[in-house]
Amino acid sequence: MSPTTPKPSRDVPANVHIRSVSVTPYRIPYRRVHWQAIGSLDAMENVLIRIETDVGVTGIGEALSTNKFNSNTLMGTAVAIRDCLGPAIVGENPFNVAGIWERMNRARMGELFAKGGIDMALYDLMGKLLGVPVWVLLGGSVVDSIDIEGPGYGIGIMSPEEMAEAARRAVDHGLHQIEIKISGNLHDDVERLRKVRQAIGPGPSLKIDMTEGYSVKEAIRAIRALEEHGVDWIEQPVHHTLLDGLREIRQSVTAPIVVDESATTLEDLLAVIRAGAADGVHIKLPVVGGFTMAQKMLALTEAAHLQALPGSDTASGIGIAAVRHFAASSPLFCRGIHGSPLARTTDDLVRNPIPESATKLSVPKDSGLGVELDEEKIERFSVTF
Repeated sequence: MSPTTPKPSRDVPANVHIRSVSVTPYRIPYRRVHWQAIGSLDAMENVLIRIETDVGVTGIGEALSTNKFNSNTLMGTAVAIRDCLGPAIVGENPFNVAGIWERMNRARMGELFAKGGIDMALYDLMGKLLGVPVWVLLGGSVVDSIDIEGPGYGIGIMSPEEMAEAARRAVDHGLHQIEIKISGNLHDDVERLRKVRQAIGPGPSLKIDMTEGYSVKEAIRAIRALEEHGVDWIEQPVHHTLLDGLREIRQSVTAPIVVDESATTLEDLLAVIRAGAADGVHIKLPVVGGFTMAQKMLALTEAAHLQALPGSDTASGIGIAAVRHFAASSPLFCRGIHGSPLARTTDDLVRNPIPESATKLSVPKDSGLGVELDEEKIERFSVTF
């Protein structure tokens, strides 16, 4: 049963315009270093975006700066928005999303992270102006709540015993979808999964994120060995450019293959489909270009009869809120979303952040994204530039 659609709470000015676009880069430390096959992360580093209108309503979004997807640095993303993309859209009506994207593309090609953050803020702004949640703008909601795949953004590479304990705690808290990272070392990775499965039992669903860590032949060997312990999804086993290799892997194993890094643009996804390289697509809304591009990718995924998995990468409560709206808006999604940033970070930027112990997320009912910024925390974690 889906939530009741709220009634608009205010008349929308026909001549509302964007007055300013401001950015605040921030850095929130992790509790411990998060290891994956292609490197490590020790903090959440994103850019908070605020779009202010001439009627006093402000929309918020965030642009990620994860280096595995993005050639820009944290400061590079912030500067691109402040000096180029933001000025390009000042004066535009925030409801003219297509026109704003055209302006941004003329101002600078690429920069999907930055444009996606602006797009996120536009949808928050439109929802606030209309007095409705963002999912209404996406066509409605098909669910009341959304499962969490956890814990947090998945279990990073640790010793087999540490990973097993983290998985056991997550299942004890009520999670039934677990994601773990593995390293690219066949012997160690099989032992990690064996220990995890032993700790959580046969019931919980497991997704293994290989994060481009294997060669094609070694990936086939590894997946066949991992399948013995019960695996529901294998994510990005080889480098994102190896579409022929992904097809070979897919044809050689039983577990479904989902792409992530291989499908961050519409063109990427079309190439994956043509190559027969995947069974599913992990659509990370802040990575692919916000709501506008994520909806297009979801439509292409549906047309190709692939499975869709909603994702956020390392977003704060702002980005997680955006994914909640996106995941609630379509029956195509076959898995839960990342949960509380507090499972990995020391804090969050929003008031009333998602509890670390959460196992389900409700569909937001407040207007826009439905989150409120904590200005004290923004000041504490902001980075000068």
